[in-house]
Amino acid sequence: MLRKSSVLIMLLFVCVTGMQVFGQDVQTLYAEGKEAFAKRDFETAITRFRDVLSLSPKFYYAYLKLGQSYMGVGNLDEAINILKEAENVDASKYQHQIELGKIFKKKKQYDQAITHFQKAVDKLSGDVNKKTVRMYGMAAYSLAEVYYLAKKDYQKTYNVLADAYSKGAKSANVVGLLAKAAFRLGKKKEALNYYNGTGVMNKTKLTKSSFYTLTEYLSLAMSMKDDALAVSIGEKMVNTPKPAAFNAEAFSNLGRAYMLANKYSQAIDMFKKALANNAKDPADEYKYLGTSYFSLKQYKSSMENLQQSLKIHPNDPETLYYLGLNSNKLKEYEQAKQYYEKALKLKPKYTAATKALEVVQKQIDQENKKKAEEERIKQLEEEEKERQEEEQGFIQ
Repeated sequence: MLRKSSVLIMLLFVCVTGMQVFGQDVQTLYAEGKEAFAKRDFETAITRFRDVLSLSPKFYYAYLKLGQSYMGVGNLDEAINILKEAENVDASKYQHQIELGKIFKKKKQYDQAITHFQKAVDKLSGDVNKKTVRMYGMAAYSLAEVYYLAKKDYQKTYNVLADAYSKGAKSANVVGLLAKAAFRLGKKKEALNYYNGTGVMNKTKLTKSSFYTLTEYLSLAMSMKDDALAVSIGEKMVNTPKPAAFNAEAFSNLGRAYMLANKYSQAIDMFKKALANNAKDPADEYKYLGTSYFSLKQYKSSMENLQQSLKIHPNDPETLYYLGLNSNKLKEYEQAKQYYEKALKLKPKYTAATKALEVVQKQIDQENKKKAEEERIKQLEEEEKERQEEEQGFIQ
């Protein structure tokens, strides 16, 4: 049992602590909590926001910041509890719904994430104005991103963002993801307009996000066979300052754009630079080098690079197909046949390989027929020689 003196000390401590809290202004405590949060001192922020709530239990934004602070220390379950308390305090607000959506997305509970992001979108979409359009766009983007990345539901992604766009939410994130969804749905011209609207080609410095927006933009241009646009995007990626980690990918992307434009010598230079900058998957760069050399009719160089690619990815049908084409050009027909057959084993509906196999089989048949005829002629010549020798012997 505790002694009376110990109990008195504990009561005194509680009273003094309580006096310290109640002696401070709610706004001061809240400001201190926000300052600690900004410095990522989440433990201090938690203490301050709890002090605020002990004085003002209906302070919605204190619940919101407390929930975010628990997110900061990785206690997602407690963050959920706090944010649900925020909803009990004021269900008309949307901010806690966005935070709950983020948590459930992080926990990979995507259906619940969608539910909360959708609630935020619904609350904001009814009265979109200059003050709310940014938050509305953020909520719509968060919802659409789950549909796009987790659910692979490009139609819902498109619907959410097209509606947000029509109501004035036109941030780079919204427009960029809307362009991607439109592209996935085959709305290529529409996607092109959205990409043009992102302003990404005017960036003086590329971040990870803007770099990958350009990558998607390039893919769209290439799918539309617009070589001039593809080259201009590729050159933008190469020539604009960016993190060094993206150099190899930028060179490789410009190389592919040059291939589309039939500028194979320039493409070769780019793929070599990509390799020199430690390309993530050098098999692709070697393959593109091989196909570019093939287009320049430099078959031995093409073979060397394709073989390098095959060492890294031995089961790539396209590499095997191009190895077959090279072997065919070098009149190594049986070898070409083997490459085509292996490509078709890996990809049975590879139309180009099927046609190439039919062609090389005819070449093999013709060669075999030619060899058979040559052998027959040789045999007849031998027989004629023997007959003549016998006749001469008989005459003598």
